[in-house]
Amino acid sequence: MDLVLRPRPEQKLAMTLGLKQALQVLQMPVMELAEWIKIQIEHNPLLEYQEVRKACPESETVQEIDFDKRNFSVLDELDELFRGAVFPEERAKKSDPSLPYCTSLFDHLMHQAKEVFSSQDDLQKAEQIIGSLDERGFLGEGSFDSNILSTIQTFDPPGVAARDLRDSLLIQLRLLGKEETPAYRAIRDHLDAPAELKKFQRELLNLNFYPARRFHHTPTPFLIPDVIVERRGEGWHIEINEEPLPLFRLSSISSSNASDQTYIRHHLAEGKWLLRILRRRHLTLKSIVLYLLKKQEPFFQGQLQKLHPLTLHEVSQDLGLHESTVARAVGSKVVACPHGVFSLRTFFSSGLSTMSGKKISSRTVKTLIAEMIAREDKAAPLSDGAIASQLSKQGIYIARRTIAKYRHQLRLGPTLERKLASISVTVN
Repeated sequence: MDLVLRPRPEQKLAMTLGLKQALQVLQMPVMELAEWIKIQIEHNPLLEYQEVRKACPESETVQEIDFDKRNFSVLDELDELFRGAVFPEERAKKSDPSLPYCTSLFDHLMHQAKEVFSSQDDLQKAEQIIGSLDERGFLGEGSFDSNILSTIQTFDPPGVAARDLRDSLLIQLRLLGKEETPAYRAIRDHLDAPAELKKFQRELLNLNFYPARRFHHTPTPFLIPDVIVERRGEGWHIEINEEPLPLFRLSSISSSNASDQTYIRHHLAEGKWLLRILRRRHLTLKSIVLYLLKKQEPFFQGQLQKLHPLTLHEVSQDLGLHESTVARAVGSKVVACPHGVFSLRTFFSSGLSTMSGKKISSRTVKTLIAEMIAREDKAAPLSDGAIASQLSKQGIYIARRTIAKYRHQLRLGPTLERKLASISVTVN
């Protein structure tokens, strides 16, 4: 029997690299994407810079997005293939020194998750948890698989995926084998009592109060929005900010030489794929922001306390996208609107039930708490119990311990601390 060689493995490899590249483009904020595109232009002889952005009629725009959608359905199905940048070494060499390539907390934790969890179901649950962490590495509220969460809490950096600071410090002590020590009990029972914790100051100094700090980077000295939402007449206008991106086009080169033709076809395919995934990023991001605008319009109108509960899962179901695709699209991106610049993550928060049965976002509750404390009598600050009592009159029932947690997240001190601060100001 003759042995027949088929090129399928090579095609699969090319597809895998293409999918990784598409996911990479989807995740990058606009300034990082601009640097990455410059590298692609430098490495592809068929790509050349274009001085002026050509205005495309609507008919041309429709034609531009009429490409093979099969590849992108595969992209959503194989989202777990993403490993970060395709060529991080080249990006590190070519990019501006002020924009270093850094591993994200998400990538760092997902790399560990893929080594620990063998089933696809467990890996998806892990990805949901990791994608919900804030910039400190804390999880906050939400319902997650307890077994998966417990495993992730053993990952590096120590203390990651904790619900709050208290939980993070306790996790770190358990990992050090110091469970049920005096320091452990002091944090568990007396975190708000500095005098009690001072006894264990030397031991506590070795703990990391913000596990994800080393993954939190500020690549630029000023904030460039990825999306701009403007009020125009009675409606809204959404603009995906592509102004910082270099303009380029595919040049037309022909040759009668067979080897040259292969070379040209290879780079032509790469150039077309780059144009397609950039367009895919544009459409995906715009569809998500349009969805957020419809769901959170009062917030965009300036009613910042009226942020409705919304999860990544809801968005992914309504838009027909993979949940992790939505997480990548909104991660590290900001939107500018008439009332400020906000992280796209701002629009996703868990909810609490009111007495009427309606849902109210935890972020809205935090805003109400901050407003109460701002208006309080500085000589007689509100206790957490008093704040809980005032919220209950508005139909929002919330435990005093949750009030304390939200206040801590808002960086607002306890009653005694706020009272001493007001006395200090009066004396000065």
